[in-house]
Amino acid sequence: MAFSHKVRLLGESAASQARQAHLLLPTLLIGYAQQASNVKNTCGNFKRLLGRKFNDPEVQSELARSMVKTVPTRDGGVGYQVYYNGDQKVFSATQVAAMYLYNLREIAEKESGSRVHDVCISTPVWYSDQQRRALIDAAHIAGFNVLALLNDNTACTCRVQPSCNCRRVGGWCGGVWEG
Repeated sequence: MAFSHKVRLLGESAASQARQAHLLLPTLLIGYAQQASNVKNTCGNFKRLLGRKFNDPEVQSELARSMVKTVPTRDGGVGYQVYYNGDQKVFSATQVAAMYLYNLREIAEKESGSRVHDVCISTPVWYSDQQRRALIDAAHIAGFNVLALLNDNTACTCRVQPSCNCRRVGGWCGGVWEG
């Protein structure tokens, strides 16, 4: 997730779209190219920091490799200090995850032609209960009704079952699954 003057940039694959960043349109761009040219405003590894405390030694180890300025939030979590819309703002890892999930929702709704609301979300096996709760909070902020959180392996198994009435609509680890 990267922030520019009036542009919020997400994801992995917009090297081709990065040239449009100078237009400063209120759109979402996706890409490593933006990350390379805007490192101090690019929030990386938010999936690993979601639901974790700022003073956790593992979090501090992760933040040592981060180029964006991080600060503790009021609740002790990780906050990303970025410049967005000309102002300095702090977004929590949960807020950044919600922006990412919202982008996935927009893509899924555009491609499916229908509203995406009820979802099952796959998570890494190593997520703690606190991280899972933070992901559910992010999903609620993004406008999802989370029916279940599934470990990645379980989500893959569900996907190959003919009786499963789910379809993959995006990628949080193994994906967001529409029920």
